[in-house]
Amino acid sequence: MITNMFNILDKKFDLQKEIKKIIKLFFNSQIPVPRNNSDFYTYLSIEEIIDSYGILRYWKQRRTYLKCDEIRMDLKLSNDELQKKTIQKNKILMLTEYMLNMILLMSTRYNNELAFLYDNDQQIRLIIDNIRILLEHLNYQYIIEDEKILVIQKDISIKLAVEKTKQERKNIFKLIYEYEHHSLKGNIGKKKDILMNIYRTFENIFDSKNNEGFKEYIRTLNKCYNGLDIRHNNESELSKVQRDRQEEIYDKLYKFTLFCLLIKDNKKIKKELDDFYKELL
Repeated sequence: MITNMFNILDKKFDLQKEIKKIIKLFFNSQIPVPRNNSDFYTYLSIEEIIDSYGILRYWKQRRTYLKCDEIRMDLKLSNDELQKKTIQKNKILMLTEYMLNMILLMSTRYNNELAFLYDNDQQIRLIIDNIRILLEHLNYQYIIEDEKILVIQKDISIKLAVEKTKQERKNIFKLIYEYEHHSLKGNIGKKKDILMNIYRTFENIFDSKNNEGFKEYIRTLNKCYNGLDIRHNNESELSKVQRDRQEEIYDKLYKFTLFCLLIKDNKKIKKELDDFYKELL
């Protein structure tokens, strides 16, 4: 294989180096803000704009927060934390999520007349691009939903399931993204609740009588929901299993559930493709 400069550069991605670069770009940003009744600009960072103009009060997701540093402190993203030599992966994901939300807030809530300016500001575009590339290396992506940005795992089966379930039940859309959110890692109780809610929403689909041709998948699905302390209380049996292993099984069951939601549609598509192929012969 011929090695070119781009092959070499692709292998040089350093997570710690890149997040430090993004931190510098975000906190040292100098965004032009027009002064009142003049052609001159004041240059402020993203957080300074949000704090100086009280933009947080317009944010649907603000809870009771008034300043950016309040949010960062509760997220354990203090300046001291961000200056550490090594930043843990979960902190990196949380930080990128925070930055993207603050950019979204500043762009859409400060001044509608300036929204175009901020959307096209080179500094902001650079921060967003670098965050997107970093998340791609971690197999994550960000999505915008209800005036907030969430950082979630990148998975094509999840995307397909969301496209299907959005049409049928709007509430399942939030459950799927909630399960995939990075902050849910280790929260077995919450994952169990989400699995139960998904199952209840689509219980009629998970009836083996309605699934001729792939009953074995539905039988396995129901067996797991009935025996893994989700539909019924089997906690005593699961107590023998380590928490990490239990969470791994719940994650696999989650993906298997999405597969079962799609299997009926895929069976129909398979038949259509087979029929089309026969027409070509």
